[in-house]
Amino acid sequence: MKWSAPVLAALFVAALVPVTAWSDDDAKHPVAEYRHVLMESLGYHMRASSMIMKGQVDRRTDLLMHAQALHDASKVVTDLFPAETSPDKTKTDSKPEIWTDWKRFVELNKAFEKESARLVEVAKKGDLEAYKAQFAKVGGTCGDCHDAFRVDD
Repeated sequence: MKWSAPVLAALFVAALVPVTAWSDDDAKHPVAEYRHVLMESLGYHMRASSMIMKGQVDRRTDLLMHAQALHDASKVVTDLFPAETSPDKTKTDSKPEIWTDWKRFVELNKAFEKESARLVEVAKKGDLEAYKAQFAKVGGTCGDCHDAFRVDD
């Protein structure tokens, strides 16, 4: 097989270009994409709970399900931030400070885990006013983490 000069030149240039897993500027690492979807689902559970608490829908028994979903997810959040999903390696809404201040990130997630566990317990009792108060604490933990570690929209 005879190679033409343009083909050989193209192959030579291609060999010099470093190959990366994320050559497209809009590409996300699969774990970063999964993380994004999970975080959005947390937002939807928060929103659905708010609708119930405001009396927009009469589904008070669903508050336990929403609380449990929040708590279950809280247990895996830190696992969804491996080094290969940092902003210098893939497209993400996460600030680099997650990886440079990992200890604080873990502490904030522990607060989310603790407050969401309490939300589950409050939901089991069926006291709407107590649920609202605890829900505000859970929301505060979300806000604390977002303020510190999420890029503003």
